[in-house]
Amino acid sequence: MAKKNEPAVFSIEELHRQKSKKKSLFGKKSMADSRIEDHVPIETTHFAEGINDEFYRILQGNPFMYNYKKCMHKAVSIEEFYIPVKKEMMPFGAVFRSQTLDRGKRRKWISKAFKKWKSEFTVNKTDLLQKENDKVFVVGDVAVLNISFVSILLMILIMIITGSMVFKTGSIWASLAASTQPLVMKIATGITNAFTPSWVVLIAKATFPVVITALFYAAFHNGLMSEFKKTSSHSLSAYKTSSIQIEKDFKKKFKKTRSYYLSKIRKNPMKVAPLDIEKTASGDVDFEEVAKIADSYVKKAAFLKRNRGKLLAFRFLTTALAFGCGLFVVGYTLYSIVIEII
Repeated sequence: MAKKNEPAVFSIEELHRQKSKKKSLFGKKSMADSRIEDHVPIETTHFAEGINDEFYRILQGNPFMYNYKKCMHKAVSIEEFYIPVKKEMMPFGAVFRSQTLDRGKRRKWISKAFKKWKSEFTVNKTDLLQKENDKVFVVGDVAVLNISFVSILLMILIMIITGSMVFKTGSIWASLAASTQPLVMKIATGITNAFTPSWVVLIAKATFPVVITALFYAAFHNGLMSEFKKTSSHSLSAYKTSSIQIEKDFKKKFKKTRSYYLSKIRKNPMKVAPLDIEKTASGDVDFEEVAKIADSYVKKAAFLKRNRGKLLAFRFLTTALAFGCGLFVVGYTLYSIVIEII
């Protein structure tokens, strides 16, 4: 007699244990499987037209703000961009070349698409340029004065005069020392007496490195100011020129593209050549380029504004020390000469 098979009965806890065992069994991976899965490329969504999701998002945008020179995904014509048709989005070319859609409706949808693109461009242009104008306005002018040419010339003169008196060199000192006139001899004696104290000699010798440091800083300071003025002037000029160029380029291309397609809507659409993307999209200057130019100016101006206090402090210290040391030595020497003459 055959053994009767009775159905197995499990408790809820046993069922849970078996389920977890199965999960752990199927969840185990070998090192080889893990390495293979790590190198599997990420799956990308592709649409019926054969384009990936990133390019699809670009084609949902405005063809007049698409920069065909910079974008990785290359559109060939405005006909690849999508326009709203009833409750769905269709490629511009599919609408324009459709054999089933009514001509009047095609014209209506294409006209609405151009109107929408023009409105989007105007809004983007106004918002972006206003924002960049606000940035430039808020930063404002950066007032950091140059070290004047007269100041640099005086520092060089102080160094020459101090050097000739301390080291008793040069044609002026030679003529003073060789002179037999009483007044000139007193002047030479006054100069000699002025540099008799060691502390005067020390200050006079310290004048050289101080003046040289001041001259080097003057060259750096004036070079920095000159470079900033040059670049900021160029940036502001390029910003204004680029802004005008974008609008001019848009108006020209928009008018030509719109006229081209709307004028040929009555013809056999299959015989109309697609308009090249270069005739529609921006290629040289776009809103991103304008923003970069404005940001470049703002960064340079902000750097100078942040460091304005340091620049003014170094400018004051170097020039003040150079003139202070030099004028003290010259003043004390003149005082010794006057004492000797009197």
